[in-house]
Amino acid sequence: MSRKSFRPVKPFLTYQELLVKLSDDKNLIIPDLESAKSILTDISYYALMNGYKSLYYDRITRQYVTGTSFNDILALCKPEGKNQSALPRSIGKRACPIPENAYPFQECLRPQ
Repeated sequence: MSRKSFRPVKPFLTYQELLVKLSDDKNLIIPDLESAKSILTDISYYALMNGYKSLYYDRITRQYVTGTSFNDILALCKPEGKNQSALPRSIGKRACPIPENAYPFQECLRPQ
């Protein structure tokens, strides 16, 4: 019988603590903590960060690419309106809802 390795349970963190951890430990620029906290309250941390971070996140270093901001990830989540110009044209015209199971953003780009 093989032994399964289990990941330790992560401690509960408030939105404020999650944002500080992202900033301090993961190299993510958060220009306005209060605004980011309000956005996470509306969208949810896991839907936003797990669903859209992969374009900016280095899985080897487990940090965000230098210069990445919270607003960059938010722009991917909300491609309509004023943030649309931040995305390539082929992405900006598609509606990419927040994934229920937090799959990577690239899943929205697969040919149908």
